[in-house]
Amino acid sequence: GESGSWEDCIGGLMTSSTPQVASASCTVACTAIATGTSMYPVSYCVAGRTIQIIANGIYSTTGTPTLALSVYIGTNAAKASDTLLGAAATAATAATTLTNLGWSLNVYLYCVSTTSMWVEGGTEILTTAAGAEVLSQISATAATTVTNTLQNLYIFPAWSANSASNTITAEQFIVEGM
Repeated sequence: GESGSWEDCIGGLMTSSTPQVASASCTVACTAIATGTSMYPVSYCVAGRTIQIIANGIYSTTGTPTLALSVYIGTNAAKASDTLLGAAATAATAATTLTNLGWSLNVYLYCVSTTSMWVEGGTEILTTAAGAEVLSQISATAATTVTNTLQNLYIFPAWSANSASNTITAEQFIVEGM
């Protein structure tokens, strides 16, 4: 027992699931492309604990939209209802009409307390079929305040142009507590 709840002293894998759900035709109200259901238990985030989120997948476009990926915590699969962890990633501008290019995300949540965490990590998005990529940092200038309740972890995409041809899929989503 630790802080009023049972804890795994070894840490390890919290969830791993593939594939996730494709998200198409969205700008502001994108659906989550990866969801870790109940991955943030009550009092799980205690000072000194680290949670790592790893995800990757593919996307396709028409035109030259920008794409950004961000991590949220909450209880509602609607982006506007959840809490952004860290700062939003900088958008990558894709080349014209791409098919099945890769993206990846690697983020660490450093627990300060049951209601506060620092967020560091980033995304890598291929932007041309020749392998050009954009790296974007996800961080914060202050700790993110979170609710000490059972919550989900989400990855939300954000496109600059709304098109049914702009699709993104998470092929792998791993959450690990350390």
